[in-house]
Amino acid sequence: MPLVKIPSTARFLLFGPVIGGNDRLRLDQIKQALGQGNLQAASQAASTWVQEEGWRFSPLRLLQRRQDDRDDREFDGRYGIDSALAYVDPTDVQGDNFNGQYFYLASTVARFRRMLARLKVKHEDVTFIDLGSGKGRTVLLAGERPFRRVVGVEYSRALHEIAQQNIEKYPLKKAGSFELVLGDVAAYDFPPGPLLVYNYNSFGDEVLTRVLENLDRSAQAQPRQIFLVFLNLGYFNPAGEEAGLAAGEALLNRHHFVLRGVFEKYRIYEWVA
Repeated sequence: MPLVKIPSTARFLLFGPVIGGNDRLRLDQIKQALGQGNLQAASQAASTWVQEEGWRFSPLRLLQRRQDDRDDREFDGRYGIDSALAYVDPTDVQGDNFNGQYFYLASTVARFRRMLARLKVKHEDVTFIDLGSGKGRTVLLAGERPFRRVVGVEYSRALHEIAQQNIEKYPLKKAGSFELVLGDVAAYDFPPGPLLVYNYNSFGDEVLTRVLENLDRSAQAQPRQIFLVFLNLGYFNPAGEEAGLAAGEALLNRHHFVLRGVFEKYRIYEWVA
């Protein structure tokens, strides 16, 4: 009997939003607090969960999700570019940190635009950097705003070359300049000036630690405003995570990054001296 693929909208209606790492963390906190008879702690954990994840259960979310899916499907055809899912050839990677992630998956177009619209930064002063930029969709979307500079760092030569072609074709460029770096994010030297650094859950704890060390060192040498935005940080689960923090957050805190807000699946951190 052939398998039947259930459309994403039907899966949402039948099963609701998929339970993720942050959901499990908060539910465990609520369960533990209730087991100890600590109603205040249980209430606080529940309130935090609603603030961070409650948007996924909104009746309007299904309609928004359908619109987001349509925007993603039409994005490449509208502008004559290629930012679709692609597999990475491990022999084509620069550096020694290939982590077994054999595919590139681009950020959702409309959701990323909503996140950027929510951030209050002076674009003309800020450099946007996408760590693990792949075919460059996020670089293109960030470049729709007048950032001082937009940078993509990617270790796959094939994806890097596609991103270069996409930038040449894209008609909505407003950033002061675009730069694509072929190399390992763990060895990337962050530029001076205010930064907005973005990552779509592209690497594990070892590489992330080196990235944060480099970024923290750069910030210590030149204190300035640095935002670090993660999509799906909840899928990053280092050992020994501290209680009460989202996955990966203890590592960020140790490198002076403090949570400033949660928007849909984005977690927004700021460097604090």
